[in-house]
Amino acid sequence: MGAASLAAYTASKAFSRIFSEALWAELQPFGIDVLHLNIGFTATPAMMRLGWDLSAAQAPDEVAQEALDNIANGPVWIVGGPANLELAIKRSTVENRAEAILALATPRR
Repeated sequence: MGAASLAAYTASKAFSRIFSEALWAELQPFGIDVLHLNIGFTATPAMMRLGWDLSAAQAPDEVAQEALDNIANGPVWIVGGPANLELAIKRSTVENRAEAILALATPRR
């Protein structure tokens, strides 16, 4: 989903997902796994620099381990369990997409 002040970032994420899905389909006959990882709130250095409260964030090593544990379950894996999967589904099926994009906008820096 697009977000104000993050146009290039959100576009690159969309490209990455579609590219990964296509590679997964093309390389599957050769036994090569491709996985697009959709992470939730993760305690990355970027989040730290933004000064966000990371107490509810998932640790990067946990995210990486979940990816490795599910690499054969592509083409897309949503990290963080059922709650994150449900949130991702809700965000991809919103009826009023314009309203949702504005509501989820990241504050300008």
